[in-house]
Amino acid sequence: MGTVKFIRGSSTNYNTDLYKDSIYFCVDTKEIKVNNISYGNSGKSLLYNNGTLTVTFQDSTSFSAIIPDATPEQNGLLITTDKEKIDKLLINGDGNKFLSNDGIYKEITKSLLGLDNVTNDSQVKRSEMGVAGGVATLDSNGKVPPE
Repeated sequence: MGTVKFIRGSSTNYNTDLYKDSIYFCVDTKEIKVNNISYGNSGKSLLYNNGTLTVTFQDSTSFSAIIPDATPEQNGLLITTDKEKIDKLLINGDGNKFLSNDGIYKEITKSLLGLDNVTNDSQVKRSEMGVAGGVATLDSNGKVPPE
């Protein structure tokens, strides 16, 4: 497999011999050239306005297409699998709910995450271990050592 060079510059700087078998992006005319063949019809323009995409070509002909928005009811331009993933994202922004496979928003709970046995208690500070009025330390047998 060969190597392809990608080059960009103005159309006036394109050199067939220098850029042979390279892909040249003409930044001024929006053309792509390969071996002196132009791809992309320089002078065409794209305009997106209120849900309509209009392409105007160099010969002044144009083509318009309605670009549908993605909504809960339609995919818009998204493929179905991507739309399903996005729909499962949290939409109300509070961080406590998710869209389950049955289409219902559910609370995120400790139980759901497998954290039933985790408490919100803070850990004992080292400075409170083994001191009067603090927490007793245990010996290697798991027992409070005699004084």
